[in-house]
Amino acid sequence: MATIQFNAYTITEVTPYSVVISLHMGVDRPFPTEKIEASKLSDVRIAFAAYVAKAKESGMPLQLSARVAKGRSPNGFAAAKLKENVNI
Repeated sequence: MATIQFNAYTITEVTPYSVVISLHMGVDRPFPTEKIEASKLSDVRIAFAAYVAKAKESGMPLQLSARVAKGRSPNGFAAAKLKENVNI
């Protein structure tokens, strides 16, 4: 079982080759971080899809990602590359 953390970072600039994000060091993030407990990659994908849907509803330009905060990652987690840009 692992604790998976979903993070959101504000996109400040979009270029043809990159996306610039703000890390919000020392200040509150504009979109909340969420944590889940999961042992299977399919559970993580379902929860991440729900997190992406909430972020899209916010209307804010965000880069979303998932990482293992604690425990052993589910099989295939690293290869899944759970990262998405929304509202850009």
